[in-house]
Amino acid sequence: MPLALALEVPPEVAGQIQPLRERYGHGPLLPPHLTLLYPFVPLVAESRVVTALGQALAEAGPIPVRLGEVRTLEPSRTIYLEVLDGGTLARLYQALIEPLSGLIASDRPEYARFAAQGYLPHLTLADEVSTATYRRALGELRGRRFDLSFTLARAILYRLNGHDWHPVASFPLGGEGGPAAKHGRAEA
Repeated sequence: MPLALALEVPPEVAGQIQPLRERYGHGPLLPPHLTLLYPFVPLVAESRVVTALGQALAEAGPIPVRLGEVRTLEPSRTIYLEVLDGGTLARLYQALIEPLSGLIASDRPEYARFAAQGYLPHLTLADEVSTATYRRALGELRGRRFDLSFTLARAILYRLNGHDWHPVASFPLGGEGGPAAKHGRAEA
């Protein structure tokens, strides 16, 4: 089953972002987050992927983030909040890709885009929505700026089950080298 790795946004920031995600139909998929890897399929036992993620994320520390303007990716009708000074996140992405090489695969266009143009740190507001919803959202959000600063301290691994994503492991950034939750069961 497909997996996704996301950086957890603190509740106080998520509370400001979630109403917009719900307004444009993106809310129920996952809580507000910064995407790291989405979606991918393990080519080996899932436990090996979890171990590799835990080791790579343990070497990262908490990451300060500042959000900026609303941006778009036209072909996929994606609307997102830009992450200012995203160099640390781009380095974390590269630190994950190397140990996961040969362990995961994805046919999603994001992977090809990230490989060709570099990782794009972002917080999605709407993704692959109808043309009408996309135009409405652009009209309402164009030029809007979100001056929000916070620290990312945890990554969550999600598994797609039917149409719903469920957390399966939690990794503190700079943690002990393994998931804070047992594989297959999320921490509360």
